[in-house]
Amino acid sequence: MPWTRAALLAGAALAAASVATAGRFDLSHRGHDHLHKLVDALETSHQAVRHGKPASEVDIPLHVIRGTQYVGRIGVGTPPQWMDCVFDTGSANLWITSATCESDACRMHPSFDATRSSTYHRIGYDVEVKFGTGDIEGFIAEDDFTIPGGDGDASGGLRVKGQAFGMMTEQVGDVFMTPAFSGILGLAFPALSAYDFTPLFDNIAAQKLLPEPMFAFALGGEDEPSAVLMGAPDPQLYEGDIHWVPVTREFYWEVLLQDMLIDGVPQGFCGVDVTGQRAAPEPAVGQISPSLRGSGAAQGLGASLAQLGAKSKDTSWFYGDEQAEGEGEGEGEEAQLEPGESASRLSKGVERDGPVHDTGEQGCKLVLDTGTSLLTAPTDVVRSLDRQLPLDPDCTGMQSLPTISYVIHGRQYDLTPDDYVIKAGGEGRAERCRAGFMALDVPAPRGPLFVLGDVFTKAFITFFDRGNVRVGFARRRVGALKRRQELDEQAERESSSLLDATAAGDRLLAHQQERRPHDRQEGRRQGSRDD
Repeated sequence: MPWTRAALLAGAALAAASVATAGRFDLSHRGHDHLHKLVDALETSHQAVRHGKPASEVDIPLHVIRGTQYVGRIGVGTPPQWMDCVFDTGSANLWITSATCESDACRMHPSFDATRSSTYHRIGYDVEVKFGTGDIEGFIAEDDFTIPGGDGDASGGLRVKGQAFGMMTEQVGDVFMTPAFSGILGLAFPALSAYDFTPLFDNIAAQKLLPEPMFAFALGGEDEPSAVLMGAPDPQLYEGDIHWVPVTREFYWEVLLQDMLIDGVPQGFCGVDVTGQRAAPEPAVGQISPSLRGSGAAQGLGASLAQLGAKSKDTSWFYGDEQAEGEGEGEGEEAQLEPGESASRLSKGVERDGPVHDTGEQGCKLVLDTGTSLLTAPTDVVRSLDRQLPLDPDCTGMQSLPTISYVIHGRQYDLTPDDYVIKAGGEGRAERCRAGFMALDVPAPRGPLFVLGDVFTKAFITFFDRGNVRVGFARRRVGALKRRQELDEQAERESSSLLDATAAGDRLLAHQQERRPHDRQEGRRQGSRDD
């Protein structure tokens, strides 16, 4: 089970206390200094217990690349080979760059050497995925994976046994030409995975590595840390309560959007009355197509958001039309997907949709996708929003922009201009601004749909509860994650220092105990001479 640095520190403090007690017959100024250090260490321990990371939670630090891309480290094989991956709730497969890949893109980032892992074996399904901007080839393998603790190594983390994953043996396209990441870790539902293989988080749950089968994304900016939080929620990281929303289909993390508001004014995008009136107001500008409207029992999307272009240009690894082939080694079986379909849907040639949950609500399809940087919506919606956002490219009008709200499951989630405006500048270049919305038209029956990407997740910690098939939102408490990480780091430093001091005390005590018989004997000799 995961443990915290506070536990280690507390243990060291108890050990030090025993040394101090055993040595009280010889208290000196140095002894008093040691007790002061003990009290300081105990204070740090108590602070860590009150405000540090819970023992039931495993934090995976995320690093921001180019201000838009969040990657975290995992270990592949035995012993672990550490790779940076994109943690993506918009896909379910786990892809890792193979050391056998000779593509130029593969040489730009670390790769996994299967010959160095004692737990690796190849399963045998070959997969080829072609995109409008590139392609990948590879095969399915299996190995053990390590989800590190906050220190970025195996200590305090999770060890996942027998995880199926894709080995990328060829990468072609500019999207892979980056040193930032070596793989993709999908966190969507099993229905989206290739060949019916179990996604990594499902194996974490099945192997009972966490007390609660849930995870959360807490994304910060340049001055605020980011992390994937695996385990039960820590109330210190968010304000108020978590507001839970039922998932409508176990494929993507898909819920229902009831409407969007601009400065509190309903836009009527999804045909749902959010004001208590029978008819929702029409949009301020333009008429949104009635085909946006759906229900909790509507058909699934049927294609990966990534392949349909929902990923932003900076963080995408899949774009445009594609064609995928899969072949089981020794089976002679081949599965062909039509252009626009997802390789993730490849399950020995059979398309699958996850279980549907009719919530009794009406609304538009809304997907939570941490692999997408922006907020996406159908073109009609983005056009309407754009006409109501008086923002010039040079950032003029920023202060007069409205609050944009998403109404989900009867609750309103507000994004201020600071939340949804993307700013670029620095290095002597003029500042530029654009609203972080991107048009995405997904045809029926898969769409239309809206996507909440990282713009939303920076403002609201987003919780993904597999046990209860729901997502949750809570406003992020600014500075809380940074404070918690600082406390854990301080506790680690104090524990190391205290353990060193305890070891020195043990050596001193042992030396004193060794001296006791000699001192008593010398005392008797001195007494005899005095007589």
